[in-house]
Parts: sequence; structure tokens; C-alpha cells
Amino acid sequence: GLLHAKAFAAPVLAVIDHHASNPGFGTHQLIDPSAPATAVLVDELLRRLGVPLDQDLATCLYTGVATDTGSFKYAATTPATHELAGRLLATGIRHDLISRQLWDTSSFGYLKVLAGALQRAVYEPDAAGGLGLVWTWVPYEDLALFSVTVEEIEGLIDILRRPAEAEVALVLKQDPDGTLRGSSRSKGAVDVARACGELGGGGHTYAAGFSTREDVESVVARFRAALRPAGG
Repeated sequence: GLLHAKAFAAPVLAVIDHHASNPGFGTHQLIDPSAPATAVLVDELLRRLGVPLDQDLATCLYTGVATDTGSFKYAATTPATHELAGRLLATGIRHDLISRQLWDTSSFGYLKVLAGALQRAVYEPDAAGGLGLVWTWVPYEDLALFSVTVEEIEGLIDILRRPAEAEVALVLKQDPDGTLRGSSRSKGAVDVARACGELGGGGHTYAAGFSTREDVESVVARFRAALRPAGG
């Protein structure tokens, strides 16, 4: 979740974001929902401040751009996004190693947790107005058993959203204290940011999340009831 400005001793807290659901905390905000990645805003800020682009900065910016755009796959990606990536690559960074670490490297335990999550997956063809919902959850016991962190299974939602039959995908991940972290994706016809907003979270129209202390069945029921057409 977002950290409140009061948690910081500094008198100035600058918030840079591209989520339309950002509540506007901090003393200074640079929020542009039209930006394909938060790193795009950071790059422009650094440029205006006259900060030279070196490999260390380029590594961070490339990581941010690549992850926020889903490897440049998401609809918000523009020609300018690729131009930025080109400038970053020109510094000599090893984008292949960055990408391998981001998406193609995991522990063996992750595969075991993934197997359990996929075995647990449920497909509901009548959900989302008949557009379909696929969801699953990962109990903390699975994570502990295979020494896997919640952060390591962030990519699970990208696997669960693949089925052509389902418009919406939802993954619930359980923390040690029982809190469920929800990650959802839509293929374009459903506004999951609004659905997640009703559960106390937010995000983008097609990618959003939330946290809750409710049980799995209750959370899925509330999420299911909140699914509505995008723009409707």
C-alpha cells in the first residue's frame, strides 16, 4: 500500500506516479495517468534537472519502463516509449540480463507454488456479465513450505490472465498475518480499477490491486459483484 507522508521526517515528499487512483499524498505530486510508465516521468524530470544519463540510472529506468509496460506489450506503450528504451540501451546496459532477471529467473520453489496455484484455479464463465473470470489464491503455507516470498509470485497474474475464455483474472496472495493481496487484470472490456477500488485498492483500468483481511470466499464474492464494463 501507499505510505502516508506523515511516515517521513523530511519536510518535502515528492510523489511521482502514473496511476489515476493515486490519492495525491505528499507535499509535491507529479502524477500523469497518460504516461505508460512512472519511469518515463522520472526520465523527463532528470532531463529537466540536467542530470546526465549513466548506466546506473539507465538500469533503473529501463527496469521501470519494461515492467510498467509489460515488456512493451501494454496498450499505453507509444513510439516515444521505445525511443526512451533506445536511449537507455545506448548507455551500454545489458538489457538481456535485466530482462532475464525480471521475467525468466525463479527458484524451483516458485514452480511448486505455481503448480499449486494453477491446480487451485477456478474459471467462472458467467462472471463479469458473461465475459468470464478466472481466479486463484496462494495460501501462506505454500509460500513457507517452499521458501517463496509474496514478491516472488508477482508474475503469477500474468500466467493466470492467459486463457482466452476469461476477460478478467484475479490472484489472491496470503501474507503471514492472513492479509490477502489481490492482483487483477482485464483484457479491455472491464474496469478492474473500479472493482479494486470498492475493495479499498486501485490502479489502472486494466490492471489493479488491493489488500484485505477478509477470507478468500468473501473477497472473491465482493470482487465478482464489483465487475462492470469499462466506461459503463
